[in-house]
Amino acid sequence: MILGNNDRKTAENSLIELTLKNLKTSGLAVNDNHPFKGGFITRSKGNVDSNIHALQLEMAKDLYMSNDELDYDNYKANEVKKWLQNTFKSLINYLNEGV
Repeated sequence: MILGNNDRKTAENSLIELTLKNLKTSGLAVNDNHPFKGGFITRSKGNVDSNIHALQLEMAKDLYMSNDELDYDNYKANEVKKWLQNTFKSLINYLNEGV
């Protein structure tokens, strides 16, 4: 997995670190901005000074597709959903604490 944030310009460092920490609980390889730094929307909409944070997550399709990469694999996808849900819950809790 790759978390893109344009070299930490599109989101606050604490949000990036929290996201990386949660994604790493999956046991999968997680990279920060390598080899992708996020796309146009991440770069054009993320504005930390205006409290607008943007992150982009890239995932290999074999995480949720069959081994031949032709069919959606519900079992694999459900595993991905579990750690994504945990990551989002953690981010939501963090953001709600700042309110």
